[in-house]
Amino acid sequence: MNISDWQDKSDFQKIIAAPGPHLVVFAARWCGFCTRFIAQAKSVESSLLLSVIDADEPDESLWDEHSIRIVPTLVVFSDGQIIFRRDGRSGAGLRTEDLKEGIEKAVPRS
Repeated sequence: MNISDWQDKSDFQKIIAAPGPHLVVFAARWCGFCTRFIAQAKSVESSLLLSVIDADEPDESLWDEHSIRIVPTLVVFSDGQIIFRRDGRSGAGLRTEDLKEGIEKAVPRS
């Protein structure tokens, strides 16, 4: 899987404004669970891009705007609408199975 570098709120707004499905993980640089999830995501096979959005940049407003209570939080957008969301688990973060489920929602099999 291709993974973007850390991006900020303005990058995020451009990503979800573009047509099609978009995998986004809200993360924070200080979060060990985020770092682990991003590293594990590299081993998942998908042609989609996983955009890593720094929930703290530039002003921490993404936390409130998207009701983020824990990082990492995985959200799949399609044409600007949320079609899948998985919040990290306290003390555990996210798993690759969560990412795979998000990919299947983004690109359903026929």
